[in-house]
This record gives sequence, C-alpha cells and structure tokens, in this order.
Amino acid sequence: MAAKSPGRISPHLVAGLEGKVLTAEERDLFSIFPPAGVILFARNVDTREQLRRLCAEVDEVIGKASGLHPLIMADHEGGRISVLARAIGVPPTQMTIWKAFLKTGDPQLPAGVFSETARRMRSCGINMFLGPVADVNSEYLNPVIGTRAFSEAVGEVGEAVEMAVRALAGEQMLTSIKHFPGHGSSAGDSHLLLPVLGMTLDQLRKKDIVPFEKGIEAGADTVMTAHIAPLDRGIPSSLDPVVIRGILREELGFDGVIITDALEMAGILTGTGLVGAAGEVLKDRAGSTAARVLKCPAEGDVGWDDRNADDPSKEEIRLLKPAAVARTALEAGNDLLLFSRPAAEVYRELEEVATVLGGDDDFWDGAFKEISADSLPRIEALRRRIEGFQPPQQGSGSYPVFAGHAVEVMKDPRRLLPFGKGRVPIPVFYGEKEDFSQYPVARFIDMLVELTAGGGAGKAFDVEKLVPVTSARIARTHQPVDIFAFQSGPVEGPRVLVMLFRRPLTRGDIGRIGEGFDVVVTAERPWDSYCMKDGGAIITCYGISDSTAEGIAGILAGERV
Repeated sequence: MAAKSPGRISPHLVAGLEGKVLTAEERDLFSIFPPAGVILFARNVDTREQLRRLCAEVDEVIGKASGLHPLIMADHEGGRISVLARAIGVPPTQMTIWKAFLKTGDPQLPAGVFSETARRMRSCGINMFLGPVADVNSEYLNPVIGTRAFSEAVGEVGEAVEMAVRALAGEQMLTSIKHFPGHGSSAGDSHLLLPVLGMTLDQLRKKDIVPFEKGIEAGADTVMTAHIAPLDRGIPSSLDPVVIRGILREELGFDGVIITDALEMAGILTGTGLVGAAGEVLKDRAGSTAARVLKCPAEGDVGWDDRNADDPSKEEIRLLKPAAVARTALEAGNDLLLFSRPAAEVYRELEEVATVLGGDDDFWDGAFKEISADSLPRIEALRRRIEGFQPPQQGSGSYPVFAGHAVEVMKDPRRLLPFGKGRVPIPVFYGEKEDFSQYPVARFIDMLVELTAGGGAGKAFDVEKLVPVTSARIARTHQPVDIFAFQSGPVEGPRVLVMLFRRPLTRGDIGRIGEGFDVVVTAERPWDSYCMKDGGAIITCYGISDSTAEGIAGILAGERV
C-alpha cells in the first residue's frame, strides 16, 4: 500500500521544489511518480535565466515521464505576493490596479498589467497564474486579503476578475480564480486557523460567490477552494462536497479543474470534516492533541484567538500530517491537491500516512478509482492545452504608469506637501518583524529611499538594522506585538513614516504610532489612514510595488507627480 500510494495519487498532485535547481531525489521521484505540476516560491527564484532553466528542467523530466507538459504555477499576484520578484519584478496589487482604473477609466490599464505579467511569467516557462483573486474585501480586520482584492464592491470585483481572466487568456496563461467561496469577509488567517465567516452559504451566494460566476463566464481554467467555513457549515469549504460539488459544479456549472489551497495551511487541519482513516491518522500522530485541534469553533466565532486557553500551538499543529487530508479533499470534489512543501517531503509523508491507513484499502481500491476516472480527464485536458501554446512575446519591460493614479493625499492640513528641493526626507519604516521579511518589501524600501533621498544605486534595506521602537496590540485579539523600525540614515528635517503593517492593529495604537510625524504613509492597509489623529499629512496607497514607490516619491518631492 505504501509504495503504491504516491503512484496512485501523483497525477492529482501539485507540490513545491526544494531549491533553485531540481535535486537528484526530485528528478528520480518525478521520473517514477510524475505529478500534475509544481508550484514555485521565492526559495526557487534567483534570476530570470535561472528560473528559465529550472522550469525547462521540470518540463523535461515530468513531460518525459507522463507524456504531458506539467502545470508550472506561482502566486505572482502583485505587491507583497510576488514570489517571482527577483526574476521578473513586482506588479502593482489588484487594488492598486482597480483604483487607477477608476480614476482613468481606461480598460487597457488593467488588461495591460495582467498581459505584461503573463508575458514575463511565460517567458520564464511558467504556464499557470494562481489568480486573479476573486475575493470581495469586505472586512477591515481581514489579515490576509486586503489589497490583494480588487475592491470592496461586489460588482467591481466581478468586472475586474472578468477583465483579468480575459487578459491572461489572451497571453495563453492558465488562470485560477481564488479563494472559493470567498475569503474576503473573514477576520481570521487560514494559514493559522480555520476562519469561520460571518455569512451563511445563502448570503455568500448573493455576494462573495458572484465574482466567481463572472470569472467562470470569462473562461477561468481552474478554481481554488479556500480553507474557510461558512457560518452554517462549520467545516473547511475545501473539504465540503456541499460547497464544491453542490455549488461550484452543479449550481455554477463549472466543468474545469478544481484545486485546493495549500494543504499545509492550518485552516484545513484545525477544523472538522475529515473522514475515514484521515482522522485516525491525526489522532495516531498527535494523540489527544488532535481531538482538541480538530474541534470546530462555536457558531459565529471567527476562529481561535490568543485569549483562548485551549488554542492549539504551532508545535501541536506541526504534529498533524497534511497528507492525511488527501482522501477527504478528493472525495469533496477537488481534482488537484496543492502542497507548498518540497515534493520529496510530500511524497515521503504520503507513504508514511498510507502505512497507517489500514481501514482505507476499500477507498483506494474502489471509490478512489471512480473519483480519479472522473477527475483525470479534466486535468489531462488542461495539461494538453499547454501543447498548443505559442512561444510567448517578450514583456515590454514596464507596466502601465500608475504613479499619481493609485497613491493619494488623504489630508494635508498644514500644507506640507510637496517638500520641494532642499527638504528631502529620510523615510522611517514601521512594521512587525515579519512585515519586513519578503523580497518585494526590501525592494520597495530600497526604491523609495533612492527616489526620495537620492541615495544613489545600491541596497538601502538591511534586516540587521531593524530596531524595536514600541509595542502595539492586534485588533480583535489584543495580542501584544513588538513594532520595529528601519531608516537608512539620520532623520533631519521632515519626518515621514511609512507603515508596512499587514495585520490590523487596534485603532488607538494606529493613531498613537503615527504621532510626531509630519507625514504618515499607509502603504499596505489604506483603511488605517482613517485612524490617524489630526495634525500631519496622510498619504494612502493600496499595496507596495515599484509603481507605488514612484507615486509616494512624486508626492513628497513634487517633481515626479
């Protein structure tokens, strides 16, 4: 059973890679048990040429073993979620794109961004864009969607998703609209827990599901299911046949490929809904912990928070085996199982889990064959489409101009802006330590420092120079967190604060942190601008990117608007 498990399930797998080249173990595994595809992360990316070589190697090995091109995919949505940034740059966020479109009315602007991103990705050998995000950003306290969404308005999100899907398809890029049935109204992070939405399935049908209908009508190739629970279901939608088979397949008529969000995310492991031996595997591996971790939050709760003495710890969640949910995810109606970890680790875990799935032989020898017979033709049809793709056009090298369209001065009571010559500011950047951890953030800081301070070429940001400055509290949970600062030199003259917070802080702490600065820039959470106290100028943007840095610098200096 153990030896057969990876072979049986591999055509339904998408897994990560260990590094920037295929390891010998990955080559061997992909030659014997070829997966449907791979997902790339920042750990796999250095330069454009390196990325091309890696993708070509993946295509060669999996293609030779399976007779089909593999799906090679990545989360390159824009802003902070730009895993390919080192190779192909940082696109503007979806909310930046939409705000600029609303100002200009130019439909070529959204289309131009997604077309350019597709050309850059395809020129490196990537054939599947994990997006666009079809979530409606309707919850201020949402820590994971925010500026990844196009808008707070259902109709606008639907229109934008349709535009994006058509633009990507025009460049022969496969799409995956996400996170079904809608992650935007949650106040929890599905990477850490199971968020329970404040809406029932009927309410989701009238609101959050609408943009997915538009994306499907526009020709979306795949739909990604979310580890979130509607109020009246209580189990992850990614494991719920009522959501996947009932709504997505039957009600919306989607006949394409359905893919899970990453199965390592705690949201799928910290909820009920596992069937058969999967639940027993978790109990076997985690003992009494599993029984506690697998409980469902009370109706109306948004998931566990730091005030709950029974919270499962990160260590306890690590005891759970993501591969154990594979059966449940397939039975619910997913075609592809997405794992973010390196494939070798995933395959080993599948074998390990299979050795204790004693009661599941009937499933793998019976029900799984029926599921696979239904699902594989969809997966194979999707992969065969790649064969007809023409060589990609090279990207133009630049995105449509956004500076001045999606960066705006909310207020300037003292008429400080622009500062003008001779009063060039040294920006100070605030955030939790984790907020500084990704390459797109470092790139944004470097660009803004150079554009405002004229610091010349070279790297400004250095994680070793982060300094703790204060503490704050997370909204809703009141969990205390430390706030760190980075500045590239001594601050003389105007004091400019750039807020990089991803998680929502309490309104009082946001206002307090902004005190004493002449200008505050809310770079990641535009809603924080409404929490600032009167006095200084407020600049709001809708996520970090190259174009955002240019827009902020233009407002500060007055020369680049």
